[in-house]
Amino acid sequence: MLTLRGTCLSLALALLLAMASPVRALTLQDLVSGDTLTTSNGLFFHDFSLEITGHLSTSLSASDLSILTLPDGFRMVGPISAADGEVGNVLISYRVDSNLPIAPIIAASIVSNVAASGVGAQAAVDEFILSIPGGVPIALLSAFDTGGTSGTPMFSDEAIFSPMPALKVEKSILVDSSLLGGGFGGSARLSVVDQRFEVVPEPTPLVLMSLGLLGLAGAGRRPRQAGTR
Repeated sequence: MLTLRGTCLSLALALLLAMASPVRALTLQDLVSGDTLTTSNGLFFHDFSLEITGHLSTSLSASDLSILTLPDGFRMVGPISAADGEVGNVLISYRVDSNLPIAPIIAASIVSNVAASGVGAQAAVDEFILSIPGGVPIALLSAFDTGGTSGTPMFSDEAIFSPMPALKVEKSILVDSSLLGGGFGGSARLSVVDQRFEVVPEPTPLVLMSLGLLGLAGAGRRPRQAGTR
C-alpha cells in the first residue's frame, strides 16, 4: 500500500514538474530554419525565408520575433521599431497550403498595431498574395500609419479571391522614423502582426445528414415497370 502511494505521489510530482516546465516559444528563425505551422482549419505554413535590412540588421535578431499559432493563421510578436532617423525593413516570404482538398483558401487578412509619430515617419505592413502555381498576384494587403499627417491609420485589411489550394505570401514590414526635412524625434513601431486565412467551410453535420436522407429517399424510389399495378 505504501509502495503504491509512493508511486502515485511520484507520478503526480512528475506531472506537476512537466506542467511547470517552460515550453520553448517558436520563433521566426525556427520557421526559416525549416519548422512548419499547422492550424486547426487545415492550413500548412512552410518554406519560410527572411531578410532584414537597414538599421534593424544590427538591432533585431530573427529569434526575437516569436510566433503564436492561431486557429486560422499565426501571430508574429515583436517589437519591431525604429527611432531618430532609423529605417528598417523585414522581408518575409512563405507558402501556405490547404491540407483539405474540399476546403481551399478563399480569403486572407492582416491586423497590426502599426504606429508612427513625427512628420514623415511611417510604419507599414504590406504583402502580396501570389497564386500557386504561376506566381500571379491575386491580392495586396496593407496596414499602415504615417506620423504627423492628416488621415486615419489603417490597422487591418482583407481580400477575398477565387478558391486556391495553395498560396505564396511575400510580406514587407517597414519601420521608418525619418522626419521630413531631416532631424531627429520620429519613431515607428509595431509589436503584433496577425496573419489569417479563411477556407471553404466544411459541410456541417446537419447538412451531411440532410444529404444522407435525400440519398435514402432517392434510393427508395423504384421506377414502376410497365404492366405492373
